[in-house]
Amino acid sequence: MIVETFPVGRLQCNCTILGDEASREAIVIDPGGDADLILQQLNAHGLTLKHIVCTHAHIDHVGGIWDLQQITGTSAAIHKGDMVLFENLDLQAQWLQIETPKTGHIETFLKDVGDGWLVELWK
Repeated sequence: MIVETFPVGRLQCNCTILGDEASREAIVIDPGGDADLILQQLNAHGLTLKHIVCTHAHIDHVGGIWDLQQITGTSAAIHKGDMVLFENLDLQAQWLQIETPKTGHIETFLKDVGDGWLVELWK
């Protein structure tokens, strides 16, 4: 398992890459920005992005979804309960006095499983 965590975006949110050493497939968790850096890190490990997952919909965790999707065509997921936040990135940007990122497309949702520490993707 390849695990790399590094800060991205104006607010320097931790973004994590989880990669499978055998398949060379990866997920990116919380791409808050800096899509070029994220792609550079994926390429450095020889990984192909298969999915984007966001732990929640604060702007510093979802701000890079659109850019990554434009370059890779990868699907993204958040918890359905966070859609209100995701759909109001402009308000979050106003509060922080930063530019509103383009909104990516959410294709799947995260679902709590068990004690909430595990999640699964569902449509």
